[in-house]
Amino acid sequence: MEDYVDKYVKNLNYYGALKNQNIDVLNEELVLFLLKENIIRVYRDFSNEPYKSWMDDVENAKALTKNFYFNKVGYCINEKVLNEIYSIIKLIVETECDVSYEIDELNFVLVKYFDSENKIKYLKEKYSEYSPNDLSYGIFLEKENFKDDYQSWKDIVINEFSNDIVCWYLTEDTNKLDSDEDTFWWQIISRRIGETEPELYMTINMWFEFYESKLITEYILSKIKELEKELNTTTKSHNNTTNNYTAKEIGYFAYYMWVANHKITEAPFPSETAYKELAERFSRHWKNIQMEFSLLRKREERTKQGRHKQIEKIMDMLSPEAKSLAESDLLNT
Repeated sequence: MEDYVDKYVKNLNYYGALKNQNIDVLNEELVLFLLKENIIRVYRDFSNEPYKSWMDDVENAKALTKNFYFNKVGYCINEKVLNEIYSIIKLIVETECDVSYEIDELNFVLVKYFDSENKIKYLKEKYSEYSPNDLSYGIFLEKENFKDDYQSWKDIVINEFSNDIVCWYLTEDTNKLDSDEDTFWWQIISRRIGETEPELYMTINMWFEFYESKLITEYILSKIKELEKELNTTTKSHNNTTNNYTAKEIGYFAYYMWVANHKITEAPFPSETAYKELAERFSRHWKNIQMEFSLLRKREERTKQGRHKQIEKIMDMLSPEAKSLAESDLLNT
């Protein structure tokens, strides 16, 4: 059995708690024992109610079930037991769920985009793709606007626990964990439980799908946030430029940003309007900027001896992709 199972079992209160009891023969002694161990609780005592005669024809339950009558008292499985079973399934889903392939695939595709804006656009498309259009997913995520109108995801899962599931959990021989694959745990992990519990099986499968979606979309949102911060830093750097840059340095800036396919000006670049926009921002003549940009498109011009100071000066204004291009040129100057 998986290592995390062995560790978790030690902290369980009800798993295998009735392995030495015969729960197929319900009697007063067993009922008192179940009450004492907090495995069941009374949900209604009909013996003291004024109109109790209808209970005279109700037979005592023969075996333990989720809800049963015995001696005119209604009993049910304690919520603590059901919560413990739920916690086990939650642990299995969250431990066995693996989205490393999907995340590697996202990162592989991101490399193809040079600029942050296109990366963000791609990630937003993938976010929509990985977010299920399913009301149940909103309930699973515990969105505030669903809490008052719908039962919780936990309640949805617990409602699928059959009598057999609860009794199996309570009576399982915990000594078989390492030797017997036909255990409660293994049936959930391998999802073979569908052979006997189709409704619970469908819910667990949905849980796996929802949790995978949650992990992937959370990763996508973190990447978008990271890229937006990067983009805002670059934009802020651009907006804070002064007239301390020469036309040649502006030409370097424009060249690297242009090759990296990053936004340089509001107007399409290169164009006369774009050059004039740069001239206004940096307080330099637009024709000089145009000339320097044209010259710097030639590698031998960009990497002339002594140009490293001019390249280094504009590094802080560049996007990460443009900066990589500049660093490559620096190695050759």
